[in-house]
Amino acid sequence: MREPLTYGSLADEAARIAAAAATNPPRPGARLGEILDHAAGIGRLFATAGRHAKLLDAPFGGPGRSTTFVNRLVTAALVADQLYDQPTPGRTLWHCAADKLGAAHDLLASHVDRAGQQRSLDAVVLGDPLAVRGAMTRLTDITLPAALTARALPPLIAPFQTNAPSVIPAAQVLTRLGALTGPIRMSRERLHPTGDHALDPVGPLLGDPAAPPLDRAIHHVRRTLHQLSQPDALISQQALLAFATLALAISERTHRLTRQAATLVRGPERARLDIACEQAENTARSWRAIRTFLQQTASRGIDGHEAPGLVIDTGRYLVANTRTGKNPGRRDLARVLDVMRRTTLVLPEIAERSGLAVEVLLTHQALLGPATPTGHQTIGRNEQTWIVDAYRTATGHGGSTITHLLRLPGIHPQRARALYLVQRYAPEGDHDLLGLRDAHPATQETPRPGWHVPVLDEEPDGTLRLHDSRHGTLQIDNTTLSTAVTRSPQTLRGILADHPWIDLDGTETLVTLAALVAAHTPGALRTPAASEPADPPSQAALPTLTSQPPVASANLPHLQATEASDLDF
Repeated sequence: MREPLTYGSLADEAARIAAAAATNPPRPGARLGEILDHAAGIGRLFATAGRHAKLLDAPFGGPGRSTTFVNRLVTAALVADQLYDQPTPGRTLWHCAADKLGAAHDLLASHVDRAGQQRSLDAVVLGDPLAVRGAMTRLTDITLPAALTARALPPLIAPFQTNAPSVIPAAQVLTRLGALTGPIRMSRERLHPTGDHALDPVGPLLGDPAAPPLDRAIHHVRRTLHQLSQPDALISQQALLAFATLALAISERTHRLTRQAATLVRGPERARLDIACEQAENTARSWRAIRTFLQQTASRGIDGHEAPGLVIDTGRYLVANTRTGKNPGRRDLARVLDVMRRTTLVLPEIAERSGLAVEVLLTHQALLGPATPTGHQTIGRNEQTWIVDAYRTATGHGGSTITHLLRLPGIHPQRARALYLVQRYAPEGDHDLLGLRDAHPATQETPRPGWHVPVLDEEPDGTLRLHDSRHGTLQIDNTTLSTAVTRSPQTLRGILADHPWIDLDGTETLVTLAALVAAHTPGALRTPAASEPADPPSQAALPTLTSQPPVASANLPHLQATEASDLDF
């Protein structure tokens, strides 16, 4: 089976090829062309390493950490340009190592756009100093053999300098690159004890097309979560409910399989399986409460119409990959538990990113309670506080589930990423269980604008007044505002763009934009919004992997129940 295409696999291959190239240097008496071919390959490898070091040093456009190793590599890259820019007819293992390192660099760089903004959930790991130190350690493994070989080439070039003076600059450059041998060794000694491999599992931005269907589906889920948690997205209720359904299904299936595996063992292994089973049930309980809450709400958001279908596909792949017979043996259960170990890695990300999307809805006053005779109303302050806290609780539970699955016997299929997620999301006590550092890794989240929260009042005659800190008090008709809020923020801003006297600063909420349109240009609302996305598919089609109905938490705020179909797979 083909090895997964990841940053770690490409970087490891570059290190392996560089080590092989160092064992086959040009011999004394070799032709000048052969020596220059090796020099060109070494130059290309150092140039690529310098480019990659700059990305690792400051991926988000910041000042960078400016370590001595990075500065030396960047300088070496500028010098090495003189070697690999010269036309040479041969291709060596150094060229192959440079190609692999270049592919690893391009794979990682695709997760950050030109403005330095994160394009995926994996880009967050680039802000973790421990993960970057681990990648820098591998970079020393790749460049040290090149520096050692560069130091050995100038004496081989010396006999040709009389008849070919043009090779003198190449010898000088190789001497400078060879002088990096000592600093690279010292850098590796400093980097190695404190780095990890959290960047290794990072794959292509759009996913590996040759990966198994379940892995591709989970990758698509993570990309969708990233997109829908951005400040300019308003997630639909159907998408939120779909993600909650998927998280609940993963938690419940983990609970069932760990409980089943615990019946076949004894001793400490049984105890760890029992704890993992209990933690999976706690995680499932938190998602049942969230799902029950979401079933009683509505959203003015329209983004994420593809999420329900994506959850259906992911659920089917998960069932197919974790199916066991009536009396499975330990080997079968170990296989399906490995699948769950990989799949549960998405749990804290679903909770965190869904929570961010809900906070955007709340900021825009776009998360609504059950329908009343006068229409939907925004949910109360107590309910807002509860749902935000519920997502934070689910995030911690997801991290703890990963912790206890890590403690099971056998090698975790994605141990490096699992350890990173535990440090990022799990409570401090879980770090002690795994012998990790107490502090969460430093991360740089996408900056979020400082939204102005408007206040909407209704007069006895049905007239609405919106009080906004920048735009003052706007008096609008209830029916007109109800029509306006069905349009997306982008559509409303487009309408207001034709009225330059209305000063928008980009932080207006959906309600403020709708009120501005209703107050200043209500005629624009009579034109059907042809460019608006289609309504998302019905939530009734979503799967769940067990037939257990959702159970409301005892602390769930009271919302009048509305009709919601159970999601049975």
